[in-house]
Amino acid sequence: MTDYISPKQFHDSEGVQDWRVLGDGANAYFPTRSFAESARLVQAISELPGVDDHHPDVDLRHDGVTVRLITNANGYYGMTRRDVEVARQISAAARELGLSADPSALQSLLVIPGAPVRAEVMPFWRAVLGYEPRSDSPDEDLVDAHGRGRHSGSNRWMSRVRTAAARSMSRYGCRMRRRRLASRRRSQRVAGWCATSSLPLGGLWPTLRATRPTSPPPWAATDWVGRRMHMLRGWSRWAPLTGLVSAVLGVAGGAIEIITNPPGADASGREVIAFYSAQGGTQQLAAALLALAFVFFLFFAGSLRSYLRQTPDLEALSTIAVAGAAVETAGQTIGAGYVWTLAQGAGHLESSAAQALNSLSNNAVATNTAGMIVFGIAAGLAILRSRRVPSWLGWLAIAMAVLVVTPVEAVSFLALVVWMVVLSILIWRRGGQGRQEQGGDTP
Repeated sequence: MTDYISPKQFHDSEGVQDWRVLGDGANAYFPTRSFAESARLVQAISELPGVDDHHPDVDLRHDGVTVRLITNANGYYGMTRRDVEVARQISAAARELGLSADPSALQSLLVIPGAPVRAEVMPFWRAVLGYEPRSDSPDEDLVDAHGRGRHSGSNRWMSRVRTAAARSMSRYGCRMRRRRLASRRRSQRVAGWCATSSLPLGGLWPTLRATRPTSPPPWAATDWVGRRMHMLRGWSRWAPLTGLVSAVLGVAGGAIEIITNPPGADASGREVIAFYSAQGGTQQLAAALLALAFVFFLFFAGSLRSYLRQTPDLEALSTIAVAGAAVETAGQTIGAGYVWTLAQGAGHLESSAAQALNSLSNNAVATNTAGMIVFGIAAGLAILRSRRVPSWLGWLAIAMAVLVVTPVEAVSFLALVVWMVVLSILIWRRGGQGRQEQGGDTP
């Protein structure tokens, strides 16, 4: 045959703007408003002249129809002029029904099991999946002989690997439009995958290649650093619960302060010394609990950032939220330091020094307030834009930032406790790093 063409030649042809050549042929997706409308498009395709001689693969759904064209004959697996002609006819039939294509919805998945000798694993996958060798690469590729699931990724390519570490890897290649690569790569990195991109076939269909171990890597049992990194990845599952720990410690420390009622900012030096001489131990405990509460709060802010930054364009907001949490933690721990100093040295301080430290512990709140404002607004906006958690949590975070500069700032502390408890449990139940949600989006 003389009508073989390359993917670039296909794309350069007139009338194929609806189509994209991926790894499994030329594909087009036509969104529809109902199952009946999808069926009408399939009916129109079936009535095209000569379609039985060069039939497309069609996937009919209630919200759209995906069509795939490829020539598989005489050991050739690729595009031909005949594919161009049929593509034009299908696009014309869709336009007559008032349908427009959406190329951005197209993608193709290639699963690549690694093995040192391909011939040893090919029989297993053929038996399990019922696939057949691809005509142009029978020693490397398996495909569904009936074309089932091609639009969701049914191909298997057997990759020869040379190292022991690579034998424990499964690789996946997802071909899609360039604009979608960045967000997919971020999602895969967070989920524990190693994602890279490449441009096969002259750069016509960008490919996102992801690798993840299917069994513990060889260094896990022998390398000290490797074992520690493996442990850290396991602990990251529980990282969101640092918010719950922070809330419990904060409530405990705040309860001690409320019960013991420390002197206010206008107390005299003698009153301050008398109080801390009598209540030094309990005040040290309260200061330690509050300091630890905000240390765990900072860890929770980092976990929240990891969860939210999976949404594209939220890197900046989530980072600003962590910065605000760091500023607030610094202010709160400095305030706890004033209380600790008073409790530990009440019997050795002069009256004026005790009064000054007490005034600082009550009034030096500018740092915590600034940190709370930055954290609340940034975290609230990030939550509202991400749509990964209920929007009321975003509005509550913004409300906390507002309340902290009002006479009812204590309400802001209570709101922070409730907010952290709900959000930490919610993120933890969803997998810490958002793995459950990514299942539908990650190739």
